[in-house]
Amino acid sequence: MADFRNRLKPAVPENRMGNCGELVVNYRDLIKTLKESADEDPLTVVAAEVNEMMKKLEEDVHGRSS
Repeated sequence: MADFRNRLKPAVPENRMGNCGELVVNYRDLIKTLKESADEDPLTVVAAEVNEMMKKLEEDVHGRSS
């Protein structure tokens, strides 16, 4: 676990309790995915993309899939 609250812009207060995470999304890839899924609910499409990113993260960190 790393404490990077002071690296965020704006910085997170030192007394903040909880997790600070960052999600990096390629805007062009997301727009492409949304256009390809134009007949689906955009929120559902984005949620599915985030889910896939989380699975990939777990595989990268733990060397296994859930």
